[in-house]
Amino acid sequence: MTQQVTLNGFAAFKTKIARAQKLTGLESVAHELGEIVLNEARRTLREDETSGGRQEIIENSLEIRQGATAHEILIGTKLDLGHHLEFGTTRMTARPWISPAIEAARPALRQKLKQALALMFKDQSTKENRNGAEGSNI
Repeated sequence: MTQQVTLNGFAAFKTKIARAQKLTGLESVAHELGEIVLNEARRTLREDETSGGRQEIIENSLEIRQGATAHEILIGTKLDLGHHLEFGTTRMTARPWISPAIEAARPALRQKLKQALALMFKDQSTKENRNGAEGSNI
């Protein structure tokens, strides 16, 4: 099971970010955010003692993949067992592991994203100020 995590609100910033030529930096930030969720998912799986060892199978198969855009990452497992644990089956109650991980990581995700955006726009502002100063000396 793979859970898609989309960082909403980037559409408005995309033009500025592209102009600042920082999309590669955003990819790095997206991956760091994915690592935060992945670590929370591992913690959630380790705490589940009702899965009869199945959580270890999922934990060992967790992965982060790049989504369709720089600000989209996929976090999860390709194993059907991940879906079964998250949502349950007709014979097994749900034992969510990725949803609680995303919720637990949400404050850290927001903080990290805020810091990254502030740094990106600060760097761009500094470059524009330098370019403006250089242009006035000519």
